[in-house]
Amino acid sequence: MPSRDPFPVFLAGRVASVLDSAREPRYAERLSPFASLLAESQTAGRGQRRRHWASPAGNVYGALRLPMEAPFLGTEAAVAASVGVCLGLARLGFDPRLKWPNDVALMVQGQPCKVCGTLLEERGGVLLAGIGVNVASHPAPDALRGEAALAACSLAGALPGHPVPAPAEVWEAIVNGIYAVYTDIADECGGWLALANRLLLWRGLEVELEDGPSSLAGRLRAIGPAGEIVIEKDGRQFRRLSGSLGPARSGLAKGRDSGEG
Repeated sequence: MPSRDPFPVFLAGRVASVLDSAREPRYAERLSPFASLLAESQTAGRGQRRRHWASPAGNVYGALRLPMEAPFLGTEAAVAASVGVCLGLARLGFDPRLKWPNDVALMVQGQPCKVCGTLLEERGGVLLAGIGVNVASHPAPDALRGEAALAACSLAGALPGHPVPAPAEVWEAIVNGIYAVYTDIADECGGWLALANRLLLWRGLEVELEDGPSSLAGRLRAIGPAGEIVIEKDGRQFRRLSGSLGPARSGLAKGRDSGEG
């Protein structure tokens, strides 16, 4: 691949929400695809379903503009972006897993712990990926939702003795990882889906998918081309595009990783 100039990164201090700040005219006019805004901290950060995201200084809070092109066009976009995050963290020496659909976990002493969340928002033809990474710190256990499937961790505590990268270094690696996902698709390699399935947390294990009042329990088989999860139950395969995925309540799958596939 030919060399290219670094993607523009605009820096902000303390903001309410980096996703909202990125849409302000002073930034929006300069955010071409793969340009981004990186904030020091947030006072009103949000995650999936607009849940509050604790945002102290020392971590990554970025808004990255994505092109409205495959694989960022449809329901697969959040999964593809999260695969790019995994690529970036792997290049920094970490061991990431994809927790479907838009979270990234690290394997810490054999246990998966959430280190990153990704939120995609499209308005007026502009698609932004809001990405938060626990670099220096992470939420305490009592700050997490009671039904949260994973404990939280940070890059600082994931690999004892491993140098902790600065937020700007983490962000550069992530942007380049997401760009790599995009160029694979542009070259018709289709690489994001294969990588998503290799990185898929709990693949081959018993899981439960909660989606509002309904739930589905079975064996996690794969991620499909639309970004859907594939769960096998009683010899049938079920495909779902939304929901909160976790290990089976029996606890047999909790904390274990699978190398299947």
